[in-house]
Amino acid sequence: GRLYARALALQADWAEVQHRAGIVQIMQGDGSGGGPRLRRAAELEPSNLEYGVHAEGWAALARDRNDASPAARSLREYLVVSHRQAAGVLAKRGRTEEAVLQLRKAVELDPDRADLQEEIGITLASLGRGGEAMAAFEAALRRNPGLAASHNNLGFLLLQAGQRDAAMAHFREALRLAPDFELARNNLSQAVSPRR
Repeated sequence: GRLYARALALQADWAEVQHRAGIVQIMQGDGSGGGPRLRRAAELEPSNLEYGVHAEGWAALARDRNDASPAARSLREYLVVSHRQAAGVLAKRGRTEEAVLQLRKAVELDPDRADLQEEIGITLASLGRGGEAMAAFEAALRRNPGLAASHNNLGFLLLQAGQRDAAMAHFREALRLAPDFELARNNLSQAVSPRR
């Protein structure tokens, strides 16, 4: 945010910086500041289709958060990708809690994306928050029951929680979906014959 503010102070008519600053503001929850920046970018560079679509998309989303117009869908997807990229950078820097928040913001924009729920589950599991991770994997599977990795990950957490039968059912489903999924095969083997 501060970098874009400095760049805009130097050259307020720089369309790319107006656009990126607007996206950052919207990602931070400041749509009233970000929306006009998107509009300004489109005005400064009317030949840039992306700027125009995002400005139009923000106007549509400001009227109705669930707007399904092509412009609103385009901006929503752009924001989802931006939140996901921010989560990846934060996770690599060890700022995993902030990464989870970015992923949750992405889910707010596109609640039907099972892959985002799966990513939240993986991140929460890495923090040792098994219960929350299980809920995220279950949410992913409600949206897409064909995610073998989510079945395996949920099974692993269930096994850790002592729910062996439920864990085995998820490992078996992961293997049905992806017969060559070696990790699920190993997890099922461990669940079937636990170490004493």
